[in-house]
Amino acid sequence: MVHGFISNYEAWSDYLGPEGFLAAIGVQGFAIGDGQAPGELNTGSLTNPGGRTNTLFENAAILGEYIKAVKRQTGAEMVDLVGHSMGGMISRVYIDRVMGEGEERDVAQLIMLGTPSLGSDCASLPVALGWYLPAALEIRPSYAQQILNPQISRRKGVPFFALAGIPIQQAVGSPCTDVPSDSVVSVESVHAIELELSQISLLHTDLNASEQAFEQFVKPLIQKSPDQFAAVSDPVAEVGEIDPPLQFSRIFTGHLNPGETQDLTIQIESGVSVASFALYDPSLSLKTDVIGASGKQIQLDSVKNGLLVVDDPETLIHLGYGFNDPKPGAWHIVLKTSEHTPSQGADYALMAKFTGGLSLDAMVDKVLPRVGEAVEVRAKLSVNGTPLPIQSGEVQIQFPDGKKEIIPLEIDPDGAGLTWKPEIPGIYGLDLRTTAITQEGVQIERMAFLVVEAQPQSGLSAKFQQFFLPLLAISVIGLIGLGLMAFGLVIWVFRRRRSQ
Repeated sequence: MVHGFISNYEAWSDYLGPEGFLAAIGVQGFAIGDGQAPGELNTGSLTNPGGRTNTLFENAAILGEYIKAVKRQTGAEMVDLVGHSMGGMISRVYIDRVMGEGEERDVAQLIMLGTPSLGSDCASLPVALGWYLPAALEIRPSYAQQILNPQISRRKGVPFFALAGIPIQQAVGSPCTDVPSDSVVSVESVHAIELELSQISLLHTDLNASEQAFEQFVKPLIQKSPDQFAAVSDPVAEVGEIDPPLQFSRIFTGHLNPGETQDLTIQIESGVSVASFALYDPSLSLKTDVIGASGKQIQLDSVKNGLLVVDDPETLIHLGYGFNDPKPGAWHIVLKTSEHTPSQGADYALMAKFTGGLSLDAMVDKVLPRVGEAVEVRAKLSVNGTPLPIQSGEVQIQFPDGKKEIIPLEIDPDGAGLTWKPEIPGIYGLDLRTTAITQEGVQIERMAFLVVEAQPQSGLSAKFQQFFLPLLAISVIGLIGLGLMAFGLVIWVFRRRRSQ
């Protein structure tokens, strides 16, 4: 069993132990990180949110060592992999890049619970705080769709199965994904690659803990007999056309100490049919007041506003709610601390998702550039297909080493853009923010979340910089020195002859 984002082996506590789901059917279970075999994944820790996580590929290598140890202990030729959320992504990378083929195949089947094969925009909330990197960036749709899926497509005979949660059916109740969704991962994202799909009305955080999900989906699969695992062929193509990106406001981030409040203003333009809000609050302690464009406070309702409260610090959203046909104008989201707010205060990230209104289209011309290679970033705004001039914009770049840099966009007749060069290898987050003035004279913001993974320089280029350039510099210095010595000798001879 392979846990997901900001988690550990305890995510499978309902499966393990003498009272667990597996013991009840006589099946032995191993959760990576549980100490039954060496190996522990790093997908982020609540106690150290700013600490570096492993990449999917680093975690896949650790999973491989764990599987080897389990096979030695049990004498099994194959194992079933059950991955929750990001754990399914890690398992896919293991099968494609680490596991052997033919007789060396050691996975009988891959069972995924809420795995975001198209990514989830909800992950950009912790990214805005600089937390859980690079894992949070690997969940972004731009990474999953443009970097991971084109590279990770081989199944090596392993059949894939997936369970998607569908409790949220209306866009008003889905603050950072398409619908149907499990709150943070849409069905479309789970089903983006070729597999056998099942659905269930459970939230994302319940998919790996629900007895119903186990009985109806996992149990029948893991009770298959060994002769039911015939090799399957790789799909012709993992992912089809990429859908237009979802539209978001800027992400507001901050920190509230006990007793403090923060009034955040989000302008909603005419033409927006749905506005949904997502609050990321790992402390689970902040209170929210919503004041509409009319100036009146709105009492949030579970039906009318799709109010969703997730009291799990490992989730990507704590609070979600929305509005159909919101009144255009300034909406105020007032965040307040509560008696449950820790003494050190609470960090937060908040954004809104829009259907209708302005549309931001942003892109990079290279998603896998070499270090030092120029990357062009472009952005353009439109309303119902008609271009809208960008007034201003910027890109905040999150470096692999934790550094941040903000670069202003250069405005031009076709939109806005900039040229940038990655300095070190690794995964970069590019948060692009634009502002524009609508025909009604209202300033509106839109944001896009991009990812670039810089590759090390080629061997020749790296060797040139590491060896030949210093050698060339030494040679040039040496030649200059010899030239100066020769010039001095000429002057000495000339003066000597004149003195004679």
